[in-house]
Amino acid sequence: MAIEQTLAVIKPDGVQRGLVGDIIQRFERAGLKIIGMKMLWVNDDLVARHYTDDEKYLMSVGQKAIDAARARGAEPTETALAIGQRVRASNVRYMTTGPVLAMVLQGNTAVQSVRNIIGGTNPLTADIGTIR
Repeated sequence: MAIEQTLAVIKPDGVQRGLVGDIIQRFERAGLKIIGMKMLWVNDDLVARHYTDDEKYLMSVGQKAIDAARARGAEPTETALAIGQRVRASNVRYMTTGPVLAMVLQGNTAVQSVRNIIGGTNPLTADIGTIR
C-alpha cells in the first residue's frame, strides 16, 4: 500500500467545543500519524484559496444541494452556480469565526481513511459514528 499524506482541519466549532483531543485520538487509533499540526486563526484570503472559486467546483457543490433539496421534495429556485457561490461565501465566513487546527496526517491509504473517519459533508446524512 502507498503511504499517503492528507490535510485535515478541525473547524472552529470543534475547537470551541473542546473536541480536538477526541478527534486526534480517532485518527491515531486508525493508524494515522500526525506529521504536522498548527492551530491558527485563518483569514478570508487563506480560506478562499482552500474553498476554490473554480466554476466547475461551485457547480458541483450547487448540484449536490439541488439534489438534496429535491430528495426532500423541494424545488430550488437558484442555479447550481449561484448556490455553490453562496455555500462558498458561507464557508469562508464560518471558517474565520474562531481558531482552527490544521494537521497533516500520514499513513497507508490516508486520504480514504480520513474520509471514512470524518464522514460525508452533510452532517445530517453522514454515517453514524463519523466525526461529523
